[in-house]
Amino acid sequence: RTARWRATVTGLLVMAVVACLAIACTVVLTRRFTRPLRDLARAADMIAHGRLNTHVQVTTQDEVGALAASFNAMARGVAESNAAMAKARDAAVESTRLKSEFLANMSHEIRTPMNGVFGMTEILLDSELTDEQREVAETVRRCSENLLHVINDILDFSKIEAGKLRLEHAPFDLYAIIEDAIVVVAPRVATKDIEVAYAIEPDVPRALRGDATRLRQIVLNLLGNAVKFTDDGEVVLRVAVQHLHPGGVVLRFTVTDTGVGIPPEHQGLVFTSFAQGDGSMTR
Repeated sequence: RTARWRATVTGLLVMAVVACLAIACTVVLTRRFTRPLRDLARAADMIAHGRLNTHVQVTTQDEVGALAASFNAMARGVAESNAAMAKARDAAVESTRLKSEFLANMSHEIRTPMNGVFGMTEILLDSELTDEQREVAETVRRCSENLLHVINDILDFSKIEAGKLRLEHAPFDLYAIIEDAIVVVAPRVATKDIEVAYAIEPDVPRALRGDATRLRQIVLNLLGNAVKFTDDGEVVLRVAVQHLHPGGVVLRFTVTDTGVGIPPEHQGLVFTSFAQGDGSMTR
């Protein structure tokens, strides 16, 4: 009976040892396969967070090793593509900066001949001319004004890009700015069945200090655009005080018209650089 009991105990011990060995083997095999997978998952997460130089070690020649090798090749491709894109982006940014800086520095040289043409045309119009000659000179003057406006727009945009735009701070008459803008758009108004008017609130100060040239440019752009797309009705410019503070005043300029308007789906687009609500020639 004692021998039988010992044999039973021995058998149980052997079975326990075999079970432990089986469990240990299972754990070892599981770790052999799961650890590389965890390493791959960790490396993928690091790449997703911008650490593109991440790679995993290839320790086996089986399917898991092939997967690790493919992952490393993919990571190298992503890193190389990202480097190429960054290089191309930097080159484009530098090219844009150089272009803008060149145009900003050339602003005086570009504007000077145009101002000369405009000034000489004014002198010519003050001289004795026939009706035909005066009509030709007026056409030259209007074309010179329009071209100078286009040049100013381009140069101002380039100066903003180059960080070299400087606003003036000089005294000016607000009423004179508004009236000059109305006079400039008057010839186009005369060819249509519309009325252009302006209303300045009583509390708006007349004598101001600021950049009169660019204020006139903005008002002309708004009025000109309204007149262009309005065939009948009215175009009204309103000026009101939005905010008063010890150092000055914030004015709100509003232009309303009875023209075709802008479709709701395009209203956000017109605030994007070089974009129009309608790209066709007729618009």
